[in-house]
Amino acid sequence: MNSYARVAVSMVTMVVIALSGTSGVGAADDAKAPTGDDQAAALTTVIILRHAEKAGDSGNVHLSYAGKERARALAKVCGSSGLVALYGVTNEGHDLRVRETLQPIADFLKLEPKIMMIPNPFHFRVLRHDIRTNYSGKAILVVSHSDKIEKIIRTLGGDETRCSIGEDFDNLCVVTMCAPSSVNVLKLKYGTTK
Repeated sequence: MNSYARVAVSMVTMVVIALSGTSGVGAADDAKAPTGDDQAAALTTVIILRHAEKAGDSGNVHLSYAGKERARALAKVCGSSGLVALYGVTNEGHDLRVRETLQPIADFLKLEPKIMMIPNPFHFRVLRHDIRTNYSGKAILVVSHSDKIEKIIRTLGGDETRCSIGEDFDNLCVVTMCAPSSVNVLKLKYGTTK
């Protein structure tokens, strides 16, 4: 692992540790923050990002050379972060770049990505339910399209304005959910940036 990847993994780890002890966006006034062992068990971290650079502007296009490099950088940055699940959130007919962004980290972790086709906003709640039910207290990676990132963050209970993606490919949104209702959102960069 090169020094950049080691620094990035260390930064993500430190951020997750720091967030685990704080209350953030979406915390209810009367909600009791978990402490000690309960907090560690309840801390769920969801890393959300836009797919890597694409080779074209329309249709179901593959990743460009730069996109393939970024997908490999993602595997280096997040490969040692304790991820237990990988999600691709996309639309039918626009899934290649999401799948190709996930492939290097899926190969490294020997995990099969769950590809979810999200045709309408209701299905974002299905994603939230799946994460809360199956991965409470774990770390998960979600790759999607720029128009879906903020909706995913909002559906998880976070403030989507804290991690605006825009048209950039180098943003990581780290959403940390602490039981019962405290959600923190942090924006980081990875790979080569503009």
